[in-house]
Amino acid sequence: MKKTRREIKKQEKIRLQNYGNGLRIYTGLRVRQSWQEVTDEIKERLDLEFEWFGRNGLAKGMLMLKDFMDAAKEKLGIPTLPTEGFLAGSAVAYCLGMTGQDPIAAGLKSGEFSGDFENRYLNVCFYSDLDTRNAMIELADSMFEEKCKLRLGVPVIRMDRIYLEFRRDMTLTNKTMR
Repeated sequence: MKKTRREIKKQEKIRLQNYGNGLRIYTGLRVRQSWQEVTDEIKERLDLEFEWFGRNGLAKGMLMLKDFMDAAKEKLGIPTLPTEGFLAGSAVAYCLGMTGQDPIAAGLKSGEFSGDFENRYLNVCFYSDLDTRNAMIELADSMFEEKCKLRLGVPVIRMDRIYLEFRRDMTLTNKTMR
């Protein structure tokens, strides 16, 4: 029995809502660890981000990214990684331990939250020395069906609608070479 377009769209909408609910639940479990007092400003900011992630189909990618970053911390001993760009301005990313800086206290807000994504992808970059980068690539390849590929000479893995880039930090490389 062949499904109609309407049925397929309905199933896709339900699937996206489930990922959005999962992102809310994981974030909710960690809110008290991130802030001692959850103010109205924090609640509004989280609601804005949840709505934006859901509307742009990024909740699944954020959950995948959270899983990867948790595994990198546990298996590779890598501390919280990105602190600049999109994730630095996300209260959800802060709650999930993806960034170490409180974006609300720092007055950061990603410009991405003001618009819609349409058919674009979100880029997240990790900068590390060569050995750490290679270990993260191996971990990502073991965790996800899609393997790392090179895009403009940079190893990249796609997590739903998020591209995770593994870049070499030349300042770290230069320090270790001296």
